[in-house]
Amino acid sequence: MYLLLIRYVMLFTLLGGTYLSSTLAAEANKTIDGVWNQKPWSAEAMQEGIKVGSPDALAEWAFCSFYGENKVQHIPEQIFLRAKQAAEQGSILGKCMLATCYFSSTGVELNLEKGIAIADELEGVTHPFAQWRIARIYAFGEGKYADREKGIRLMRELVRKNVPQAYTRLAILHGDKSSGHYDHEKSIKLYRKAVFKFRSVEAACELKIQRHKLDSHLGEKEKVVLEEIVSEAAALQYPKALFALGYSAYKNNNPDQAIPYLIEAANKRSIRAMSILSIITRKSRQGTYNVADGGATIIDEMSHLSYLAGKRSSTLVENHISYLIKKINKTKDRQVYKKQSQEVLKLSRNLIADKNCNAHQLLAKFYLYDAIDHGGPEEHLKRAESHYIYHINHVPTNSIAIGTQFMQKSGRFNNLPKAYAALKSSTSLGNDYDKKYSARLLERLIKKMTPTAIEEGEELHDNGYPFAEEYRLEALKHLIEVGDIPKDTQLDTSTSH
Repeated sequence: MYLLLIRYVMLFTLLGGTYLSSTLAAEANKTIDGVWNQKPWSAEAMQEGIKVGSPDALAEWAFCSFYGENKVQHIPEQIFLRAKQAAEQGSILGKCMLATCYFSSTGVELNLEKGIAIADELEGVTHPFAQWRIARIYAFGEGKYADREKGIRLMRELVRKNVPQAYTRLAILHGDKSSGHYDHEKSIKLYRKAVFKFRSVEAACELKIQRHKLDSHLGEKEKVVLEEIVSEAAALQYPKALFALGYSAYKNNNPDQAIPYLIEAANKRSIRAMSILSIITRKSRQGTYNVADGGATIIDEMSHLSYLAGKRSSTLVENHISYLIKKINKTKDRQVYKKQSQEVLKLSRNLIADKNCNAHQLLAKFYLYDAIDHGGPEEHLKRAESHYIYHINHVPTNSIAIGTQFMQKSGRFNNLPKAYAALKSSTSLGNDYDKKYSARLLERLIKKMTPTAIEEGEELHDNGYPFAEEYRLEALKHLIEVGDIPKDTQLDTSTSH
């Protein structure tokens, strides 16, 4: 279909075609600035222009599809294709949207270099959206363009020109306490103008996401309008709208309603949706949320695909590692096993170096799979134990993991006294479920133990295994020696995760 469209466009261009009519051609320059110019594009004219390959119409469609405007469905591959076609024909808006695609991996792999190269071409251009694109890169940007103060200054200038996207981004910055520009009242004022004056879908979605904080500032009619805008955009598969509805349901403790929306948004590469799904998954494992069977696997697989597409948030890398570990445990191909194991080690160690606590849990799981299920060395079991012990100040229930790892059915690396000491500590930790589970495991374990082994276990327990500082220091030293933790790491005595 795309090839036919391109051939048709080429043929029409050769014949001298532009817009279908002189009226559309005359209007193109007037309306190119879009809704912020208070001259909204005509959806009919846009579709007619696309048929003949008009660069303005192609660029307008890419913009509307990306931002959920004018009831245009969100189709990532089409956004990239039409933005590229428009850019190649000299459309400034087309170039802006092509840069946006590269920066956000919309319909194409993430490529910051190409995005920056296009931004270089847009620097100094007077087109409002080109100015917005540059301001956005400065405020949240990469490389030489990373200059938040300049970005904010440019956005304020664009607010005076009534660019809704500038209102939205400034509202987000003023609503963020960590941004250095926190101003609650300004944030509300900017959101209200973008949504209720310009009907900006992006702003409506952000306002919906923040609604639990801003609800008291909205009138009943405004709430109805907000819901209408977001629901319409979600029906058109706009990722931010899907996330907004899912997040709202999550905040209202309604996981059954939240999860389908969040999965839809995550499938469209929404990092925020994946982060919330990860939280829901963790809560489900703790018994506070009910996630459908296979939900955790779906989340890991989506995270893996998004990681390959170029997204790199800490949560996403964690889920990507989790996905790899599951694949490693199932594969019978030794070459694949070796290659993916090396990637797990590299990514997990990088996360640990960045002070990411959850990577300890991931590496411990990887080492256990390798030692117990794949015939790996006893050293890997020792490393798993060290990660669990070192991280036990943040996750006390690691004592359950330690207990179970030393009482495996295979018996290859069993250490029943250590299992006894760890599980006995666990019977007084965590929630009621954890305590009862530990007590059942301990009861089962004792039946297998000799009186001497029980005595050794009691001695370890009395000495504070696995929680005492001496055991944590020993674990830290071991993990530094094997390269899992940076050499300059000091013992973390905090209990905050």
